Amino acid sequence: MSRRAALIVLSALTLAACGTTRGPSYPAAPPIAEPPPPPAPGAIEGHGAFRLADGRASCAGFSVALMPDRPRYRARFQALYGSVGRVMEPVAEVKARSAKLPASPDTAPIAAASCDARGEFAFPSVVSDRYFLIMHVKVKPAQIGHDDYVLLQPVNVQPGQTTVVTLAP
Repeated sequence: MSRRAALIVLSALTLAACGTTRGPSYPAAPPIAEPPPPPAPGAIEGHGAFRLADGRASCAGFSVALMPDRPRYRARFQALYGSVGRVMEPVAEVKARSAKLPASPDTAPIAAASCDARGEFAFPSVVSDRYFLIMHVKVKPAQIGHDDYVLLQPVNVQPGQTTVVTLAP
């Protein structure tokens, strides 16, 4: 074989070897997963009209505040209402206790709903969590010294569910 032919064959073999040589094989990258959708919101439907031994109470014309169940809120409610459970206190007493506490702008309501003439209210789209509802009610006929009350009610909202709440002492 001539030298030229040998160089051509050698070049061809070298190129052929380069074309068939493979590096290490790696598994294909997994597809990027989409994040799961957020849980469906829940809802709260409530009723804030009830009978007392000497009259009727209703939240008609007032609003209901929705507050998250967090430590700083719990501490404030304990100081204002004496409890973090279901409780009904005269507005005057709660205001007097509030005047003795430091200001608390970090415990503002996250939502409010109006009570209609029948004492019904709703929060149609609420993130699933634990909350407190705070409602002002007026008692008729007025009781001596106490015709306005505040009710505190804990409530738990589940994803995609409507929580029905009747606010009463």
